[in-house]
Amino acid sequence: MEATPYFTLYLLYLSAFLLAYIVLDVYLKAEIYTFAKKIHGPKAYPIIGTNYVFYADKKNYLRALFSIFEEYKLPVSLWNGNQYEYWTSNVNEIEEILTNDKMLDKGNGYSKLALYLGDSLLVVSDRQWELHRNLLTKCFEPDVLKRYITVFYDRSCELADKIAGFCDENPAQLVLRCTANMFFGTAGLGNIIDLLFVQRILKASEHSTEKMHNPFSANFYYYHFNPQGRTVKHNLTFLKNYAKRIVAERKSKIAKLKRLNNGSPTDYRPQALLDIIIETGLSVEAATNEMILFAGETSCKTTPAFLSACVLLSMHPDIQDHVYKEIIEVVGEYEEITYENVKSLELTERVILESLRICPIMFSLTRYTKERVRIGRRIIPAGCHMKIFVYDVHHQEKYWPDPRKFDPDRFLPENVSQRNRYSFLAFSDGPRNCLGKCKRATP
Repeated sequence: MEATPYFTLYLLYLSAFLLAYIVLDVYLKAEIYTFAKKIHGPKAYPIIGTNYVFYADKKNYLRALFSIFEEYKLPVSLWNGNQYEYWTSNVNEIEEILTNDKMLDKGNGYSKLALYLGDSLLVVSDRQWELHRNLLTKCFEPDVLKRYITVFYDRSCELADKIAGFCDENPAQLVLRCTANMFFGTAGLGNIIDLLFVQRILKASEHSTEKMHNPFSANFYYYHFNPQGRTVKHNLTFLKNYAKRIVAERKSKIAKLKRLNNGSPTDYRPQALLDIIIETGLSVEAATNEMILFAGETSCKTTPAFLSACVLLSMHPDIQDHVYKEIIEVVGEYEEITYENVKSLELTERVILESLRICPIMFSLTRYTKERVRIGRRIIPAGCHMKIFVYDVHHQEKYWPDPRKFDPDRFLPENVSQRNRYSFLAFSDGPRNCLGKCKRATP
């Protein structure tokens, strides 16, 4: 009973702290609150914002988001805790958002990913982004990509053989192993012996998605006392140590190869993706972060994209037959594919682009306003997260008649030229677009 006064005092202190926090937040974000009131959306509450609408279905954030947009119609105001989000699918606004050099930063949502990705290209601030981008662009030059075609071909043949053999393994796991081996092959590490590293990457991806949308998942308590938080921390330690060891070993091997090249470092030519990353001059820590990023993007993005294309082709056997005939005509039935062949597979490319339109692997893009900017007729305050709902953009009747129909001919040059380029965002757009974006695949 004696503890009661102390408990009451504790509650008073806590209440006073929360009240002061709320008042200060409202004061500092007065302009944002004023702007947000003009845009409809669910009612926001102090501290939790509008996150309560997602708690009923925590496992399916996207489904809850669809429900909100169906009820309120875009543009919509949401509050992720005390972070304001302006959601839009207006193509004209999107063009201004993605091309505005004052909005190259991706905001607090992406900064939460720094736990796994450090200062890698995906999450680095706009001040460092250009430097990282210029360094890593070398990984996607045509001469470099040509070296990887054999790796892609060999891994694809292995996947095809397993599928043809009616393997009992889950198709998603087969594709995941294939894409993982592609990454490890291009990185100069050969085939991955087991999927432990990739499985940890997938867990990291799942957790990262939760972190971006849950304001309570990044605090001290979560990582030190919550059981799930401790699991996340253990996973992070494994990934960092695993990747750092590989980078350090590769760096040592490169140094040895340089010494063997007639004693002249200039005679050494990087052959693998990881070699190029290391040769950019990045530290072991920075190269480790980029390796985790590349591995994650390969596993978590390529796998669902490939599976979506396969499912859509299986639902449209006539298009599948045309794709098969094109491959036989361009490559040959038993010939090894070349870089030049890839550029000639026009229908195949259109199929991939159309599957990415129907099933985008990124349902949203984010840019952050560091200062007040004008977007269309609206003045957007500093401190806003501009969220682009990619799925809705890809299914607008205005740009995609009968949007649910699978029609690769939407990406014929004559059709692409008549469409706003910002109506297709599978590779993002603007200065901070996808690093591996193929210029021929740009609508």
